[in-house]
Amino acid sequence: MVGTLVGAIAALWWVLGPGREGVDRPVWMACVAVVALLAVASVTVARRTAGGAAASEPVERGFARNRRYWAAVGFEVVLVVAGSAVLRANGREDLSLSVVLIAVGVHFFPLMWALFGRWSATFGALGCALTACGLGLLAARLGGAPPWVFGVVGGIVPAVAFTVIPLVGALRAGSADVMVETSDEPVAR
Repeated sequence: MVGTLVGAIAALWWVLGPGREGVDRPVWMACVAVVALLAVASVTVARRTAGGAAASEPVERGFARNRRYWAAVGFEVVLVVAGSAVLRANGREDLSLSVVLIAVGVHFFPLMWALFGRWSATFGALGCALTACGLGLLAARLGGAPPWVFGVVGGIVPAVAFTVIPLVGALRAGSADVMVETSDEPVAR
């Protein structure tokens, strides 16, 4: 449930921030409305499928004490900081959002193993979608695409991914593969 809420907030950030670039205001406002509805649906479905047990467990039993979780997040931060430094040193700050999307996407792969100890279709799909958006945005920037492409590929598509993928995961798998709090108990290997 916590992860789905974080994803919904991230979706709103992506559509409200980078999603504005080059996109006509009426189109952008419609996208904001759709993403907001998808975010509400995603959180609602995750809450229903997670059941009472996961929602009532104290946060201390979740990801907060999971060292592998924090290693995955640290890996993401290092990728963003190092990538941004390289871009800044080469005068290409315009590519920074690409690095952020790639780092966020890539971090889902170690994150799924930290949280679940196995492949997660939801996290795998998020990782692939966001990494693809980052690579697509990079190609668009380097290739001189029209400005609206940056808003769509760099903001709107990631926002939709952050809401639709967990929603589909929740509907297909119940609470087994959704972005939920997990215990810091050792996972079976």
